[in-house]
Amino acid sequence: MPGFIGDQYEIILGGGSKATDLVKRIGKPFKEVYDLALRGEDPSSAVMIGDALETDVTGGNAIGCYTLWVINDGIHSPDVSEKSDYKCGVEEALNDFNVKKRKVQAESTVVSPNLVIPHFRW
Repeated sequence: MPGFIGDQYEIILGGGSKATDLVKRIGKPFKEVYDLALRGEDPSSAVMIGDALETDVTGGNAIGCYTLWVINDGIHSPDVSEKSDYKCGVEEALNDFNVKKRKVQAESTVVSPNLVIPHFRW
C-alpha cells in the first residue's frame, strides 16, 4: 500500500517536514494518481468507481470527479449488510466513516459519493 510504505519511509527519515517533502505518494486518494489517469482531461468528465470510502470516494471528491460507491462487492459490505435496511445501512456506514475521519484526521471535509450501487458488473 502506497500510504503504508510512505509512512515507513517518513519514520526512517526521522519525520517532520523534510521527510514529508522527500516522500512522494502516488496512489489513491492522492492527486497524482488521478493526474496520471486523466492526462489533462477535465475531472468533471470522469467517474471514480470504487468500493472504498477512504481511497476511492475521498480521492474522487478531492479532485472534483463523479464518484460511484459500490457496496456489496466491496470492503464496506459488512457494515451495510448488518443493518436491516439497505438504504439506512449505506447512510450509517457513510456517516460513521465521516465521524471517524473527523476524529482521527481533524478534517471538516465530508466524503460523499455522487452515486451508490449494490453491485458493479462490467
